[in-house]
Amino acid sequence: MDYLEMILTKAYTIVDEAGVQPSPETAAIRCLLITPEHIRAFKGKDLFLAMIKKLVRERFNLSFPEDPLSYDHFIADISALADQMQKEPKPFVQEEWLTFVYQLFENIKTPYYNIYADTIRTLRACFHDSGRSSQAIADVYSFLIKAGPDRQELIRTIVLHAPSYRRYPGIDDNLLAGILKDALSLFGQDKNYWAASATSLLYGIPTRSLDEIHMGRLLKAWLNKEDQFLEVLFKGGSQPNSLTLPSYVAKRTAWMTAHQDSSDQGAADVIFSLHRSSSGTVPAGEFLNTYAYNMNTASYVTDPAVGRDKEIRDLELILISPKKSPVITGEAGVGKTALVEGLAYRLSRGEVPDLLKDRIIYKLTTTSLLGGAKYVGEMEERIRTLTDELHRHPEIILFIDEIHTIVGAGSTESSNNDIANMIKPFIDRGDIKIIGATTREEYERFLLPDRALARRFYPIVVDEPDPDLCLQILMESIPAIEYRTRVRNPFSKERTESLLRALISLCAPENQPRDQLTRLPELPLSILEMAFSFSALRNSPVLESGDLQQAVYHSNRLSRKARDQAQISWSE
Repeated sequence: MDYLEMILTKAYTIVDEAGVQPSPETAAIRCLLITPEHIRAFKGKDLFLAMIKKLVRERFNLSFPEDPLSYDHFIADISALADQMQKEPKPFVQEEWLTFVYQLFENIKTPYYNIYADTIRTLRACFHDSGRSSQAIADVYSFLIKAGPDRQELIRTIVLHAPSYRRYPGIDDNLLAGILKDALSLFGQDKNYWAASATSLLYGIPTRSLDEIHMGRLLKAWLNKEDQFLEVLFKGGSQPNSLTLPSYVAKRTAWMTAHQDSSDQGAADVIFSLHRSSSGTVPAGEFLNTYAYNMNTASYVTDPAVGRDKEIRDLELILISPKKSPVITGEAGVGKTALVEGLAYRLSRGEVPDLLKDRIIYKLTTTSLLGGAKYVGEMEERIRTLTDELHRHPEIILFIDEIHTIVGAGSTESSNNDIANMIKPFIDRGDIKIIGATTREEYERFLLPDRALARRFYPIVVDEPDPDLCLQILMESIPAIEYRTRVRNPFSKERTESLLRALISLCAPENQPRDQLTRLPELPLSILEMAFSFSALRNSPVLESGDLQQAVYHSNRLSRKARDQAQISWSE
């Protein structure tokens, strides 16, 4: 038996000895991870086999992608990290590497996977102390998971700039961690509170509208200016004594204030010029980014529309059809919004018909559109701006949840020109595409009486899932809940299914207050999320059966009798 065959045999044995029924997770490990190409990516068999053991042990707590290229990227990243750690002067720590293996695989399906891989490789090499590097990586991750695409790129820029600080002898691990966290707090957050004062610090110009600032260019200018400061601070190899983060920030602020240069005004103009045209009009995307959000860029750990392939196909068909827009109807809690999230998930992965591959879904609520409108005609101006933007960008699909609220919204005593009447012509001509969602009762009460509006929408009915489909939805939602709460489900697949079936049965209509009836899967899903939250509240890394009991007991959407009986049955 040659060397390659021996490693393959050992790897397959690890999977076989797990003693589980065939599943998509074990199939992915066998078919997409245990390959000769992946074995050759490592210089020794020990690391490869340790990785397989780790992933087999954690298989039900991880989300396995279907794309083979994802596994190739993953292997390349952890192999490069292994090479990097082995080249360092201190001994290679396999457990530390396996921790990074788990973290990377846990995020392999997220949009920011490549940025996170860059973060691990870059910061692991930057710090002398592995504990400090792990904490710095965790700090970056905490910003990364909450950031949109633009902010993620800013975070990548900050991370990749980190090695440059090591040129200066006075910057140790503690100070480097502080500087990195300082930059993340300034540029990694979605709020731009600090941006205006940064431009004032750099260029000495008055504070201007945050909407006008191009954050990517501002960050580049900031890093360049900080490099100039560091060259002066450490000129001649000098090492300032006791250089803590507060003293470093104080010195940097004082130096930048003293070295504001009028010649930098051109750079400031570049930072501001991108976001306003010469006519002063709002550029494409500005209005929607203010009042709506891009659903394609959300971090979908798993498919939000489990078991809804037929409804997704109906949705795609209506969106492709000219002069029609879909409206999703169904009882509260059956997953109408999840259906649109499922389409956004497929759009982000390119798993849609060719005619839809360039489409972007923005979610808008009537409340956000009308909020803060104080003057006569201000709401009409917002609608005109919205329709103009949608008209200029036919790739945008607008999702309006609770779409029945557009009927009458914005009308006044002197005018019946509500949102519904203002958008009718645009839908009728096929200039814009809208996805609406509402309950069947509200559809019949508000939309159907307005025949001109109703004929512009094609209804797609979402029925309540049966218990088997609800079980599938809950099972496939667990990885996303684990991801958000950082709590792991330790139970076997069989035990998990047994608990979830009991939970679904408990959420039957007869066990709910009559005035708060909720359809599947909303109630069992909310209780399941609450159970993981109880674990997180206890700072426990794993879910316990008692957490599920606590979630049931504290659910005010179950009757007291049902909660008490559930406590008895679970305790047995």
